Amino acid sequence: MHLSYYSKLQGDSLTGIKLKDHVVRQRNRLILDNIEHAAYRRQGDDNAIKRQSTYGILRPGMTRTRLMEDDTHTRRAKGTGWRHIYETLHDEILTLKLQPGQLLDETSIAERFKMSRSPVREALIWLAGDDLVVTLQNRSTIVAPIDVLSFPKYVEALDVAQRLNTRLAAELRSEMDIAAIAQRQKDFEDAVGKADWLKMSEANMQFHMAIAHAGKNPYIAAFYERLLKQGRRMLHLHFEFLERTSDGYLLTDEHNDMLEAIRQKDIERADDLAHAHTRQFRDNFFDFMKENYATGVNLTGLRRSA
Repeated sequence: MHLSYYSKLQGDSLTGIKLKDHVVRQRNRLILDNIEHAAYRRQGDDNAIKRQSTYGILRPGMTRTRLMEDDTHTRRAKGTGWRHIYETLHDEILTLKLQPGQLLDETSIAERFKMSRSPVREALIWLAGDDLVVTLQNRSTIVAPIDVLSFPKYVEALDVAQRLNTRLAAELRSEMDIAAIAQRQKDFEDAVGKADWLKMSEANMQFHMAIAHAGKNPYIAAFYERLLKQGRRMLHLHFEFLERTSDGYLLTDEHNDMLEAIRQKDIERADDLAHAHTRQFRDNFFDFMKENYATGVNLTGLRRSA
């Protein structure tokens, strides 16, 4: 049948490139049809046909756009999909429920969420884009370690980006920018009032990104956003340490001071506050690292056992 169709085309008036393109399109369509029908023969039930749609095989009369719409509708109807896996793992990594270096087994995750491994892989790809997971040479995936040795360099980069964005905001902000920054600060204060560390770190990032957007330089803002995302787990430890020890203070007052300096277009004060803000985060994290639970414990009476 295919050969006779090709012979018929050869006898038509189509010639040259037009004939070649037409044949190629028809051949590709026939190949897709064969793949589709073979899949249908292997999977004889309705559920199998639905799975074939999910994995990207076109049904008769279905365009690729329609396929994507059906796939999205199916996922939304179930209230699940790769996004649900991504958001759940994302929050568990940020709150350290999933520890740095912990293995993320695709099969176990798929069983946990009662899904196939395909949406799990997609979720892990997005998490890797957020620098929250790392794929090893053996293709295993782990939660990204927190690189303490690189922390001084990280803080250095954060300080530069934070000061530059804050200076630009103080110089270029509009009244709409001020309103947006003020709203983000209110969101942060609400999260602090609820002692919700995850929402606090998210609201803190959104506050600083509102300042970055007021600076009107998307390239510098994008660099800043990446640094803020990378620091969210350390910020979580920062918040936990402050609440547990009551040693130090949260960022609420500093945020208000930064907002007022930007409102007044006081560039130098905004710069000084941004720099102090970074130092405060650095010092609190170092205090957390130096925390010693054995302080005050008298060990002089202990003897080494024979």
